[in-house]
Amino acid sequence: MAKDPVAREIIPLIDDAMARNAWDEVYRLALPHAEQGKDWAEHCIGTLYLCGFGVEQDLRKAVEYCERAVAHGSDGALQSLGVIYEVGGESVPRNIELAHEYYARCKASGYIFGAPYFDD
Repeated sequence: MAKDPVAREIIPLIDDAMARNAWDEVYRLALPHAEQGKDWAEHCIGTLYLCGFGVEQDLRKAVEYCERAVAHGSDGALQSLGVIYEVGGESVPRNIELAHEYYARCKASGYIFGAPYFDD
């Protein structure tokens, strides 16, 4: 879990809301922290936009939040960016080369979920 004491308090609440599919609550809990530059919250908000949970699906916003999360140290957001570019959509075109770059960075970081997406 994150070393940030606020994260230690908020992340269990977010996890509980996710378990209940209370996506509006997840958004409400995470957004203020994303606006403060907390990588875990930026990745959370990016994932909501990626999946369309509690918000209208918006791949541009998903990319924006996930890129911010990566800039602030999130390895998991690298995997999410890989997924976004591998699948693509109306607002973010599919880009397999870029997807593989994100997956490679994710795998190199040691993030456990990065490896399955990248063929050596």
